[in-house]
Amino acid sequence: MFFQQPNRMFVRTLVITEHHVRLLHFDRSGVRYTPLLNIHRNPCTFVRLILGVSSHKEEVLGLDTNIQRTIKKGKKVAGTIKMVDSNQKQKIVIYDLIDIHPAFHRAALCGRGTTCWHARDRRGSPLEDVLIKDAWRVEGSISEHTLLQNVKGVNGVAQMLHFCDGLAQTKDFRGSQLPSEPPNFLNRVCRRVVLKKYGRSLKHFASQIQAIGALRDSLVGKRIQFQRSVLHRDISMQNILLGLEDALPGLRGILIDFDMAVKAGPRETSSLSSGRHTGTRMYQSLSVLDSYSDTSAATAHDYLDDIESFFFVL
Repeated sequence: MFFQQPNRMFVRTLVITEHHVRLLHFDRSGVRYTPLLNIHRNPCTFVRLILGVSSHKEEVLGLDTNIQRTIKKGKKVAGTIKMVDSNQKQKIVIYDLIDIHPAFHRAALCGRGTTCWHARDRRGSPLEDVLIKDAWRVEGSISEHTLLQNVKGVNGVAQMLHFCDGLAQTKDFRGSQLPSEPPNFLNRVCRRVVLKKYGRSLKHFASQIQAIGALRDSLVGKRIQFQRSVLHRDISMQNILLGLEDALPGLRGILIDFDMAVKAGPRETSSLSSGRHTGTRMYQSLSVLDSYSDTSAATAHDYLDDIESFFFVL
């Protein structure tokens, strides 16, 4: 359901037998469920559960009401995304969706649930195409918009236009009546950023010159971002975009996706070890790959791991 409805924040459903009912709740932090409830001894509660999961209110059903679609003859034909821009004194901005289907949507239930939309800023003249990205990051981790602000104006790195922090939190979906959360529960916060739109991923290069130019410019951008205390940690073919048509040197390749990034300057290393879940396995450095067989041997992730990933992309 999360995959078929990319604007969904959580799902609630019932498991019903001839004697009992159980409410299940799914979100980006995992699943919770209630104890079994006898429907014959608690008929009123049973009816309330039925009414709750069949509500006509989108926010009660777990949908993001900031994303709306226009439906004609039973088909979705257009849509908008509304956001409160935290960068412009809480100003409300509305974007028109270019495609009602997301450009990218992570299928996994538990995790960041990254979803990207191609949209158009209706305020511009001419109208400006943008990429809107939603992601559920663990509470307490540095936000992507903070890292993107650090690299503002750097060629070869994705540029942020607007952001909205704290759209929702998974802990707010779960209520206070359930037993305490398990020790491994991670509260996730939904954050939305609006980025400039670039070309397709590097794998769609049309010539060797175009590919080398894109790699060169994104690598230079990576060097400057590291000088500004940002360590990417997820260099891959998908995270390097081609520049727009006839892009000037410096903009022929764009490094995107700072979900795994951390703050670490030229004289520092990441405080996080080179865990096997850091980055895309096909492009991980040998140091990161070593952690698969021996987690105790994992070393701190540094800029050399990122440079090695560029080599594997090449």
